[in-house]
Amino acid sequence: MAGGGDFVDMSTSSVITSDAMLDSILQNGEEDPGNQDGRERSEEKLQRVTLSYTPTYQRFRAKARTFTQQYSHMYTNRLRLMRPMLEAAATAKWGTGAPDGKEGEDAPTLCQKIIDLVDGARTSMVIGTIFKDMPLRPSLLDEYRDEAALQGALQPAPGPDTNYTSSEDTLVLEDESGRVTLSGEALPVGDFVTGLVVAAKGRAVGGRFFVEDVCAAGMPEQEAGPEGGVEGGVEGEAEGGRGREPQYVMLMSGLRLSDRSDLLPLQLLIDYVQGHAGTADEKRRLVSRIGRVIVAGDLLAPFEASILKEKHMTSKQQEEFALPFKHVDLVLAQLASAVPVDVMPGADDPSNHTLPQQPIHPCILPHASRYASFKTVPNPYEAWLQRRLFLGNAGQIPADLARSTAPPSLPSSPASSAARTLDLMEKTLHWRHLAPTAPDTLACYPFCDDDPFVLPSLPHVYFAGNQPAFAARLVEEGKEGGAEGKEGKKCLLVAVPSFAETGTVVLVNLSDLTATPLHFKGLPAQRQEREGKGGEGEEMEVEEGEGEEEN
Repeated sequence: MAGGGDFVDMSTSSVITSDAMLDSILQNGEEDPGNQDGRERSEEKLQRVTLSYTPTYQRFRAKARTFTQQYSHMYTNRLRLMRPMLEAAATAKWGTGAPDGKEGEDAPTLCQKIIDLVDGARTSMVIGTIFKDMPLRPSLLDEYRDEAALQGALQPAPGPDTNYTSSEDTLVLEDESGRVTLSGEALPVGDFVTGLVVAAKGRAVGGRFFVEDVCAAGMPEQEAGPEGGVEGGVEGEAEGGRGREPQYVMLMSGLRLSDRSDLLPLQLLIDYVQGHAGTADEKRRLVSRIGRVIVAGDLLAPFEASILKEKHMTSKQQEEFALPFKHVDLVLAQLASAVPVDVMPGADDPSNHTLPQQPIHPCILPHASRYASFKTVPNPYEAWLQRRLFLGNAGQIPADLARSTAPPSLPSSPASSAARTLDLMEKTLHWRHLAPTAPDTLACYPFCDDDPFVLPSLPHVYFAGNQPAFAARLVEEGKEGGAEGKEGKKCLLVAVPSFAETGTVVLVNLSDLTATPLHFKGLPAQRQEREGKGGEGEEMEVEEGEGEEEN
């Protein structure tokens, strides 16, 4: 097995160093280490599909980063932006009664401000921002209560199964005028989070608002996409040739490279995308139809705390520290030599901690950045690909939502965790807000003039990276022939698994909005060498799996 900075070329079973691969990339335009033994590859160059690309992630790019403003402005702007959406949704659901009660007796009266609620009056509806009081949620001040904390031993980051909800949780609705405590049996406290803007229907009694029903903004409208896209065309191919064949976007995340990473599955993935692995049918049916790769964060494994605390590193420590960055640069350069690549930062990557995370600086990835097909993009990410709107994040948003909502009754497993991620993602679509817990429990930039996490339109593909397993679900609303008689909205939700943990990437079919997992894994010879038995002729396997796709 190749260790440290080495890759294994599966066509020749020869060990190729990272520096040799980089030289080959820069000289030949693509990775071709097999030619080092004098043999040339016989594969015919792929005619890869070309997808139209219109980035729309500019609203997640910070123009001037200042931290002198208060976070209250963000909540105020969120309520201002979403109030008209909530009024329209609540009126469509409940109707609107007259203030004197003479018409629409069963419809609630819209109360413009919480402070205007009248105790004992007829049924009203009020719009505001939810605050969820969770006694189990750790306080920032709690981290400094004991002497050990003062010396720098702060509480560790919450784990994937951490949950702060309990039966003691309460909800408060607030706006710019005041706040009121929400009560009532119809109130599912566990389903709500702080920062969510909703309309509540009920009565004010004794200083509390007894809720009869709650209305969210609902899914936004879905745009058709920019005109002028290349519909199914292949670079250098005449119109009508293969225009109706599928087109794919590959989603991957969680490379988590370190100085001890197993690089074999990743190298096979690279060979597969470049057309150096797989059958002729796979190359024609899948590989040549991959028009873009989106890497959804967590390129690097977390560094050990002892290394980060070092003020003066030795030469050996500096080399060990730089090695994962070289690995990442090499991997992305090889991918970009074959297909356009968009790279998002993740929680442990060299970018700012607060959302939206800004693109990784090109100087950190010098070789990959030389390709025009390579782009570093923000997290969250949004772009039009062939008239399909892609929206995604690196996994921090659903992970934070999971800590603030009631956990499922099913036992925890990778599959159940991925399914819960889809549930939470679907809720954000109905809430019409990508990250309602920001800035309360999810760190974000203090926007004072806008809230970029409000969803202006419904994406066609909505993904979250760094999940424990693959899962996908097609969400549909307002199908043709329904009450409105309009064509239905469709959104494909995708939980993108961590490649380091699962060896899995996802192919999204732009034609029919389906997701297919591809598994890359090593076979027994690799395990034998790990056990000290040696072995030659490493074998690798690619599987096209069914995964956990839901209807």
